[in-house]
Amino acid sequence: MRHARALAMSTVAILAAVATTTTAQGQGNGAPEREKSRVMAAHTVHTGPTVSIPPGQPAIAPPATCPSGEVASGGGFETSGTSVFPTWSRLQPGSSSAWQVRGFNAGNTTERINAVVVCTTAPHSNHSGSVSLNPGDSGLANGPCADGQVASGGGFFSTSDLVRINSSINQASTWSASGVNQAATAQTLTALGICPTVPHHTAFRRGPVAAGSTAELTVACPAGEVVTGGGGSGPNSTFLRDSAPSGNGWRIRSSNTSDITNTLTVIAVCTTL
Repeated sequence: MRHARALAMSTVAILAAVATTTTAQGQGNGAPEREKSRVMAAHTVHTGPTVSIPPGQPAIAPPATCPSGEVASGGGFETSGTSVFPTWSRLQPGSSSAWQVRGFNAGNTTERINAVVVCTTAPHSNHSGSVSLNPGDSGLANGPCADGQVASGGGFFSTSDLVRINSSINQASTWSASGVNQAATAQTLTALGICPTVPHHTAFRRGPVAAGSTAELTVACPAGEVVTGGGGSGPNSTFLRDSAPSGNGWRIRSSNTSDITNTLTVIAVCTTL
């Protein structure tokens, strides 16, 4: 029996658990210029080196690394086009301060990918959970935080470049990731939650993505708060291309492979420090 899940319903369930500060709708037309490092209260954002990905090949970008004495509260990735599928966006194994990304280029021209990490001196712990996906199936993995913790950020990783990611998003004390297995064999998708005990909340924004096109959405944290992580989601016909800090907020870019307009959601996890 197949165990396919309707990820549009998963997205609705996720958003029901999110504390909102904005529901404005909109769509961007290109990535804004970003500084390599910018200070925001007790957090800093650092961008790792860019790596080129030849057509039909995967590549792992050099990690984005926190300064000495700091740890990651969240992280993400940026790509150069609409043919790169990210398959890792996670803490580098064995590290609490280096963010690692991997992408597969399904296009015909060379593309690029880089990692981005949000860093802080506040203590965090990391928790993960996995789901097995049969060929052609979609599913949701959850990385739950321990009791008394919340998810300040998170990511995902899979066992195949053919697991295509629809969402990477928080549910208060859990980080969730969803994807579709386009490989011919069963694969595993893992969600990674980064968890402090300091209270956080989530700002989100929804916007349309037209059939066969790519759209960008950005949401900011409220005044007096600082972004610690973020992500985004869409139904299982949409695939994330970017998920990274933007100013004091978060930005996603996602491609819609269906023949109808779909809705994307971007989230920024925020805290007062």
